[in-house]
Amino acid sequence: MSCVICGAPAVDDHHVIPKGRTNKKNPAPWCEDKRNKALLCRACHLKAHTRPGRVNLIHLLAARRPHLDYNEEPWGWYLSLPIREGWYGVHSDLIGTIL
Repeated sequence: MSCVICGAPAVDDHHVIPKGRTNKKNPAPWCEDKRNKALLCRACHLKAHTRPGRVNLIHLLAARRPHLDYNEEPWGWYLSLPIREGWYGVHSDLIGTIL
């Protein structure tokens, strides 16, 4: 499998919106939703754990997975935020394709 951002070999199954943002005893239904998961390489995964990284990743996933509705909460709020160009470094050209 490959990283959804750069295409490098994926090593991590990332929760786009962290599981820690929900009640651990009674997790929100969106926590394990396929919209909330992305396979990432280590470099992209580290950047995805920041707010700009999460915003960019959600914009990218929404563009690449048009059959899934990312306008619903909790993802919709992130789509209202601007993309930070250059955040993923050498992979910025990929993020730029979704603008």
